[in-house]
Amino acid sequence: GLTVVVAVAAWLAWLRPTSVTEPERPGTVAVLPFRTTGADPALGYLREGLVDMLYLTLTGEVGPRAIPPRTVFSAWRRLAGSVETELSRDSAMAAARATGADAVIMGAVVGSTNHLTISASLMDTRDTGEAKSARVSGPPDSLPRLVEQLTGVLLSLESGQNPLDLAPLAETPLPALRAYLQGAKAYRRGEFDRAVD
Repeated sequence: GLTVVVAVAAWLAWLRPTSVTEPERPGTVAVLPFRTTGADPALGYLREGLVDMLYLTLTGEVGPRAIPPRTVFSAWRRLAGSVETELSRDSAMAAARATGADAVIMGAVVGSTNHLTISASLMDTRDTGEAKSARVSGPPDSLPRLVEQLTGVLLSLESGQNPLDLAPLAETPLPALRAYLQGAKAYRRGEFDRAVD
């Protein structure tokens, strides 16, 4: 009798939603193979290499979390036959949607073994809204720094940062930039205690 009533009451209380706000689930992004047709053939490894590198920097701490490269390459192969084959923009978007991603990054590499430029655009997989684009340049031996800069600019744009404010952020180490963007996001939401942490 009484034990059953207490157990049911406890179960109902456990089911009742609490007033605590759950943390926002980060979206996901499919980083597609980068076009390298305008680059020195020696930079061809960046077609897949940049997908792997951006997967390591887009962790979901701030902004979207990258879909695993294997999943992306599998979706690409189903439509193109191989990762080396280019897809039209519409087919590339279809490949991104096939991974279940909310957003997509498409990019290109141009340049030589002495100096390269990496450009990338972040957009919704439904192809709605304005694409957020970034570009970084430098020598290939500073590739990790260039990828961090590219990630930083894309995350800043994705968080609503004014493009005019991005120049100082481009040289900011990624961990510090993530902390800054988390604080800015919390401040915009009125979560002032979190903003100053």
